[in-house]
Amino acid sequence: MRKDFTIGLVVPFASHAVPDEGLQMYPGVRFVARGVGVRSLTPAGYDSAWAGILPAAQHLAGLKVDAATAYADEVNNRLQAFLVAKGFAVLALEGFGLFGFGEPDSKSEADIIALGSKVCVAAPAAEGLLISCGGLRTLGVAKPLEQRHGIPVVASTQAAFWAALRLLGESGRVAGRGRLLEQSTAAPVH
Repeated sequence: MRKDFTIGLVVPFASHAVPDEGLQMYPGVRFVARGVGVRSLTPAGYDSAWAGILPAAQHLAGLKVDAATAYADEVNNRLQAFLVAKGFAVLALEGFGLFGFGEPDSKSEADIIALGSKVCVAAPAAEGLLISCGGLRTLGVAKPLEQRHGIPVVASTQAAFWAALRLLGESGRVAGRGRLLEQSTAAPVH
C-alpha cells in the first residue's frame, strides 16, 4: 500500500483526534481529523453518517441483513427505513439503547459480539450483519462473529476507513479483521 498520501476526516466531536481504529488498521497512512463540535444528534442527523456504510454493505453483505447498533428505538427505526429505501431487507435489528456521544465507549467488544449474535440468531437467513455506530469499538468483532454465524460483518468505522482508502485506488485490505478488510482488492480511482 502506498503511504505517500494524507486523508482528511471530519469527525462529529469537538476534538481533532483520529479514531484509534483507523490508526490501527492503516498505521502508515497519515490522517488529519477536524472535529465539528457536535454534542448530540437528532434522529434525522444520522442519515449522512449511514451513507458511509453503504458501499461496504453493497460490496459484501448482500441485500438481506441483520443490524446491531448502539442506538435507541427511535434511531433504529430510522436506520431500518434508510436501509429499506436503499434496497436492503432488514431481517432483525436491535440496539443498546444509547443516546449520548460518549456512551458507545461503555460497550466492550464482548458486549457487541453478544448483541450481534443475538440478532443473527433471531434472523439466521441474513446474508450479512451491519454494526452501526462509529463510536462502538468494533475492530475485533467482525472475525469472531463471521466465524460463529457464517456471514460477513460490516461495521461503521471500518467501512468508513476502508472506503476512504478505496477512493484513492487502494484496496483497504487488512489481514485478520474480517471479510470486508481481508478480501478487498484495489479499487478504481474515481
